[in-house]
Amino acid sequence: MAAEIARFHQVYNEAWGDNWGFVPVTTEEADFHAKSLKMVLDEDWALIAEKEDGEVVGAALTLPDINQVLARMGGRLLPFGWLKFIRGRRHINAVRIFALGVRNAYQHTGVAAALYVRHLQNTDPDGVMSGEAGWILETNEPMNRALEGMGGVVDRKFRVYEKFL
Repeated sequence: MAAEIARFHQVYNEAWGDNWGFVPVTTEEADFHAKSLKMVLDEDWALIAEKEDGEVVGAALTLPDINQVLARMGGRLLPFGWLKFIRGRRHINAVRIFALGVRNAYQHTGVAAALYVRHLQNTDPDGVMSGEAGWILETNEPMNRALEGMGGVVDRKFRVYEKFL
């Protein structure tokens, strides 16, 4: 898993580096988040795109929406909340696209489209009923167009305003 985290980390910092407000993730932070997410990760939804020679060109990470289960736990892990979580994981039917990025040299070459297609191929027709992709910049037209092309709709916009004092 450590090798895969390093490969994802490499793509993440490069692909998002030009986004407004981006702060590069350190190796330690990537390791911490990976350990935190390990309990909910599904290998079918953690994808690395690479060239035939093994060079990493893109990555995508989609997570099951565990909030569906957490809400039923009433905020309590003990005494039986953990059991509700384990049993409830089977009934999660929504996902959240956590991150999808392509290294700069390979953007607009179809790598992102291949990652979208693989996600759709990995979807169990009786399982995932919906997905959410959040925090996509309005200026990220390729990602927004791709999601709209797959039937996605923009249902919220967050704006940041700046004023010098």
